[in-house]
Amino acid sequence: MGSSYQDLLRDYPEVITMAQFYKICRISKRRASWLLQSGALPCIDSGKKTRRFQIRTSDVAEFLSEFAEHPERFAAPTGAFSSKVASVPLGVRYDKEGFAVYLNKRWRSVPDLLTANQAAELIGYNKSAVTGWVRSGKLEACRFGGRLQIAKCDLEAFFADKGFEITQKSKRHSRMLKKFIIEEEES
Repeated sequence: MGSSYQDLLRDYPEVITMAQFYKICRISKRRASWLLQSGALPCIDSGKKTRRFQIRTSDVAEFLSEFAEHPERFAAPTGAFSSKVASVPLGVRYDKEGFAVYLNKRWRSVPDLLTANQAAELIGYNKSAVTGWVRSGKLEACRFGGRLQIAKCDLEAFFADKGFEITQKSKRHSRMLKKFIIEEEES
């Protein structure tokens, strides 16, 4: 734990409420409630309407430390706060290299060089999402003949490494992740 988390332990009582939790973490009440109800953070749930949750301050410090290193582990699945179809469940971890191999096998017949439109169609996102990832430097690409070109291997690497961090996953992306996780569990 970092020194800022030691200050947390010093400044707050041993057990805190949800109101204190969401203020410490600077998150919404709804997200705090979801984190506590989903089991992402250990707590005592009394079931009451007020002061329902009791959370140990040391657990909050550990949560903040873990969240700083791996925010994708605590991302709400698609549908948790909207009517969209649920994505990969909270806490699911997957082998990034294995997912890259899975994508390579799945996309074997796909050309090695893709336009932004082709890449978008392949992964189920729109072209502006793909070009946004390129502009932000998350996805490697180059210009060839006046068009944005993306190597298939770069797209595979992006989705294996950064794809899980996408909070609003496309249906196609969610299906690929679910199929991979199921296949990984079966083997």
